[in-house]
Amino acid sequence: MLRKLLSIIFVLLCVITLTSSASAAMNDGYNKMPAEGQMMQDDYTVKIAMTPELGSFLVDGQGRTLYYFMKDMPMVSNCKGKCAEVWPPFYVEKATVPQMLNPQDFGMITREDGMMQTTYKNWPLYYFSKDETPGDTKGQGFNNLWFIIKVNQ
Repeated sequence: MLRKLLSIIFVLLCVITLTSSASAAMNDGYNKMPAEGQMMQDDYTVKIAMTPELGSFLVDGQGRTLYYFMKDMPMVSNCKGKCAEVWPPFYVEKATVPQMLNPQDFGMITREDGMMQTTYKNWPLYYFSKDETPGDTKGQGFNNLWFIIKVNQ
């Protein structure tokens, strides 16, 4: 009789464990869905990356680091010709950003060469051609003229 009672308790515990695990898995998947009007992280054209050394900074939708040039002026790119080959302009038609960023901080300019370029707080944004993989920051501090765009979260 005791053996039968222990078997029943064991089966009930297994059923309870499986039920709560399935429920937790279903709730976890539900919680990862964006609320109405929100975007998934993969849908953003500009995101925030972070490293212990540099803190938080802007990257594009694929995680490639974005830079600014100290010789630029608000709404004016001074990186032309060979410079623009090494530091290609970043451009997206419409910046979609996570809630920590203000979409109104992003705009665009038309460069002297006729190309469009995205701006952040009126400063033109660039890639560094020697950044090989998402998250690379090889251009940070280059010639004391090129810097990542730090973001205070």
